[in-house]
Amino acid sequence: MAAPRKYPQELRDRAARLARESDRPLSHVARNLGVTLRRFGPGSRQEEADRGERSEQLSTVERDELKRLRAENAESRRVVPLAVLSPGGCA
Repeated sequence: MAAPRKYPQELRDRAARLARESDRPLSHVARNLGVTLRRFGPGSRQEEADRGERSEQLSTVERDELKRLRAENAESRRVVPLAVLSPGGCA
């Protein structure tokens, strides 16, 4: 079972919304709400990337695709040497 979150999702969503609407840094909003930024930062940044507001960070869809492509690439590297070394090979 996962450990309980220190802050409810509702509070996390509220802090992210306040930061977006006020154009203030998330650190200021978190401080005003009396919570630590570490609990809000990564999730909020990922949400911004998913909305296209952070071009320097991959969106969740892009991360998933990159993970899939890396796994596919690793599988190809394992299969090709076996095909070359097998009797009869791939001609």
